[in-house]
Formats: sequence, structure tokens, C-alpha cells
Amino acid sequence: MNRSRPLAATVVSALVLALTATVAAAGESGRSGWYVSAAAGLSRMAEMRQTGMNRDPTCYPNDFCTGLVLDGYRWVYDLDADQGSAFEVALGYRIDDIRIELSARRQASDLEHRFRSVSLLDGSTVPADPASPYQGHVESSLDALESSTLSVNLYRDFAPSGTALTPYLGAGAGVSRTEVTGLYYRNRYSCSTGCDAGPPGRFESWQETDLSDTVLSGHLHAGVDYRVNDAFSVGVKMTYSVLQDMEDESGYRVHPIDGMTSTTTISDMSQLSVLFAVTYLFGTFR
Repeated sequence: MNRSRPLAATVVSALVLALTATVAAAGESGRSGWYVSAAAGLSRMAEMRQTGMNRDPTCYPNDFCTGLVLDGYRWVYDLDADQGSAFEVALGYRIDDIRIELSARRQASDLEHRFRSVSLLDGSTVPADPASPYQGHVESSLDALESSTLSVNLYRDFAPSGTALTPYLGAGAGVSRTEVTGLYYRNRYSCSTGCDAGPPGRFESWQETDLSDTVLSGHLHAGVDYRVNDAFSVGVKMTYSVLQDMEDESGYRVHPIDGMTSTTTISDMSQLSVLFAVTYLFGTFR
């Protein structure tokens, strides 16, 4: 279990209390009111890293393990994300040029990964056995990274007089439910003659699962709105988000050791999105 979850709940509770207190204090302002917004557009993830580890003490038949302490394995992949999509809805309250809002956002991107390295847990490498009659055949892939985020955001509007354009800057914090779908790994072995270590199938590993975690997230916003009339505005919004590392433990469908599990961590998660937004204001601001 991720230890950040109690902290995440505390952060969200504090932000919701801040929103409630701000709204309660806003009744005396001459320029205050509720608004709702919806936005959709494109998102891009920076390069990420996938690391995994298990406590598997098996010496596989194509490795040379003499003199090694086998307490488990560690592996590393680099992850590239395709251009993805993002959608956001928000409920906010404006007080003069300050806005505070609660937003829900969904983002998704397809993933590709590139193998980087495998080692024992202490970082030492496992040399191949050139005399082994066994050959390993590895297949691995990932499908997509998806995140559902609930955050509280604070904005400062910069509204020049005599123009319908309103640039703004903002920042926010919240929690994100992150999911990596379609984690697939399979290591098969083959051997033609001299298979003294046993049939190749006894060393096969097969993992096929989805990963998920709840993590903290931080957000920076910048954009500009165009006031269509007293009720509606449209605009463009850019958001840069940083997510805490996600971590999940999962089992194997097939493994030489029954009940074996591995831990997968996805790190360096940051997202940039560009959204087209529509906002509806309840009432007219004076």
C-alpha cells in the first residue's frame, strides 16, 4: 500500500476547507459568484521510467550463477507516451480577480517501453552461461497510462480595462488515481538437447495485469479567456502537472515459484495539456 494515501486525504481535506472558508467570506464582495466550466484537448507525458523488482532466488538455466547470492531481480524500462487526450470539468467561485475552484480531470496516453537493464537486487549483473543449451525468449509490453485527478485550484485573473480578454495564472494540488493498463511480460525457454536442468517450461514466467495507485499531484495553470457575453466565456488553458511516483504489487499467472509477486514503480510522471474551455457564469459580475 502506498504510504502517501493518508497524506493525500489530509491535503484534499485542507483544500476543501479552504474553499468553504473562502466562499463563506465572499458574501461581502461586490464581484463574486459561482461558475462552471468544461474543457477538452490534448496532453503529452514526459519520458517516464518503469522499474520493477521481485524476490525470486531462481538461477535460470541460461545464466551462470556460481558465486552469486540470488535474493531477487531488478529491471528498468524507459517509457514513451504518445500524444493523449484530456477532459476537465470544474466548479468555482470568483471573488474580484481571484478564483478558487474544484476540478475533476481525466487524461490518457498510449505507452511504449524500451528495455534498459536487468540485474540482481544489489545491482550486480548475471552473466550468461555460454555453454547452456537453453535459450530465453522475452516478450513485454504496456498499453496505456490513465489518470483521474481531483484538485483544488487558485487563479489570479488579469483583466485589462476596455478588452474582453482575460489572461490568468493559477496553481493547484490534489490527488490522482493513476492506472497502467496491459502490463504484459512473458519469458519462455527452449532447449533441443542436453536439457539437464529440466524441461524448459518449468522456468517460464508469465505476468499479465493492470496496475493502479493513488498519488499526490501538483498543477500550474496559464491561459486566456474571451468574454462572449455576461454569462459565457471561451478560452485556451495550459496545465503542467507533476504526479508522485506510482507503485503497485502484482502476481504472476505462471512462475517457477508459486505465489511469487513483483513490485512495479512508474516514476518521473509529468504532463502538459492544452485545453479549449467553455465557462458559464451564474449571475452578472459588477
